[in-house]
Amino acid sequence: MNTRFLCPLCHGALERGAGSARCANGHSFDVARQGYVNLLRKKPDTLYEDKALFMARRTVYEAGFFAPLAEAIRERLSGAVVLDAGCGEGSLLARLCEDAGRYGIGLDIAREAVRMAAGRYKRVAWCVGDLCGIPLADESVDSVVNVLTPANYGEFSRVLKKDGVLLKVAPNAGHLTEIRALAGKSPYARTLTETLQAFERRFALVERKTIRYAVACDEALSAAVYAMTPLTAHEAALAKPEAWKITVDVTLLKGRRLV
Repeated sequence: MNTRFLCPLCHGALERGAGSARCANGHSFDVARQGYVNLLRKKPDTLYEDKALFMARRTVYEAGFFAPLAEAIRERLSGAVVLDAGCGEGSLLARLCEDAGRYGIGLDIAREAVRMAAGRYKRVAWCVGDLCGIPLADESVDSVVNVLTPANYGEFSRVLKKDGVLLKVAPNAGHLTEIRALAGKSPYARTLTETLQAFERRFALVERKTIRYAVACDEALSAAVYAMTPLTAHEAALAKPEAWKITVDVTLLKGRRLV
């Protein structure tokens, strides 16, 4: 295990041995047979262990639903080491790390998602962990990617190198509007202004880009999009999926550390 990983108990560097990662103080963490390590110190919400959600998300990514967004992120990465903070089942980070010389670190609170990621994508270091205390050394990554998940800007600033970049993707009001309507949900309540205020407390805004497009989905892909999001976590599956055009409407923020 690369020494940029830290022990969540004493914050010492972790070294990988035979089936475990251990720090100098003797704290040891098993490395799963899939190759990931669990550095989470608390049990996550059961929502984050819904395997069906992550299987649907993988189907959606592999169908190219988020391909324009993934390409926009890839074009703005800096340096060799990329942390995907909230990596889910790993499809996005795996795509970002197809470029030669790029090294990925995937972090998520959901063990089931990380297990799926590690089982398929072997060129990335996968870790179950919490954004409240990212188990990585200070100034150890070149880019942090945070896509449609909660953010911890203080921790992002800490682990980024001084010339590194943060790429934050936030939903706009029109994002997945068709799915929200089916699930009886109102438009996203958190405004981009609120996201920007939190972002700019720690980062200088370099670029702000709106990415909006519609994807023509067949019945199977429509059902997968419906199932991939926490919006529908407590809703019944679609009894009769139909072909829809589904909207992706997000803002990509690129920033650099203020200090």
